[in-house]
Amino acid sequence: MLTSRLLGPLVLCLVGLTALAPVASAVPPEHGTKTLDVRDFIHPRVSALCGFPVRMQYEGWHRTSTFYDQNGEERMGLETGVFHITWSANGKSVRAVLAEPVRAVFNDDGTQTLYFTGVLHRNAPGEGITSGEAGRTVLVGHLSHI
Repeated sequence: MLTSRLLGPLVLCLVGLTALAPVASAVPPEHGTKTLDVRDFIHPRVSALCGFPVRMQYEGWHRTSTFYDQNGEERMGLETGVFHITWSANGKSVRAVLAEPVRAVFNDDGTQTLYFTGVLHRNAPGEGITSGEAGRTVLVGHLSHI
C-alpha cells in the first residue's frame, strides 16, 4: 500500500520531467517541382558503347523532396518523375518512357545509397516495346561516380 502511494507521485514527476526535455527538431524538408527539356545532344557513354554517335533528348518532370537532420545536414532526397527519352542514330530512333521514384540516402561515410524503383520500356517504330526493366535497383557509392 505504501509502495503504491509513492509510485503514483514518482510516475507523475517522471512524466513531468520528460515533458520539459528539449525536443530535437530537424530542419523542415524542402519540396519542389522541376521540368526537364534537354534537346539533341551526343550522349558520350552510349556513343562509346555503340561505336558511333548516338543523339539523345529527354523531356519530363520530377518532384523533389530534400530532408535534413537536426544539424541541417542533408540526409535523404526523394525524386518522383516521368521522362520521355529518345535515342537517335543512323536515321533510326528508339523511344523510352521512364517512370520511377528515386530515393537517395546520404551516408555518414560520404557515400550515397540510391534506390531506384520503377519501370522503363523502350519502343522501336513498327516493333512496339523492344525491351524494358522493372523492379528495384540499389547503387552505393560516391554520387559523382554513380
